Amino acid sequence: MKKESSNNNLVYVLLFLLFVSLLIIFSLVKDKEITPFPNDGNNIIDDGGIIPVGDACGVTTCHGLDITCGDARNLACTEMYQVGDGCLQFASCEEVKGKCVQAYSEEFTQCKTCVQNCINRFDGDSQFDCESSCISNIQGVVDY
Repeated sequence: MKKESSNNNLVYVLLFLLFVSLLIIFSLVKDKEITPFPNDGNNIIDDGGIIPVGDACGVTTCHGLDITCGDARNLACTEMYQVGDGCLQFASCEEVKGKCVQAYSEEFTQCKTCVQNCINRFDGDSQFDCESSCISNIQGVVDY
């Protein structure tokens, strides 16, 4: 009986020490913000935490010829095709000095100029036919 009592006492002492240890740990870290990456300006901060720019940087434009870059992880676009959307295949973004910016692409520049001419010259479905010709011409240059 005495041995059983000393085992119970040992369990209580261990539980007490565990409890005190947890209190000490929580009191030390309660005022500190714990983040997976330091916020050194090379990160995007959103509701989900801090994400390195290189992991999130991408084209955030869904339609058209005016490219925007940013956090493209959860980009949701409509499936409605618009004139100029074909040029987006030539657009890209890159990290430069900790910022997500549009990367220069000769193919995108050529496509954008060509499609802008299509928009100025044609109406309706003719704009889409013209855009298709622009893309085919560029792909002919790219896919030699």
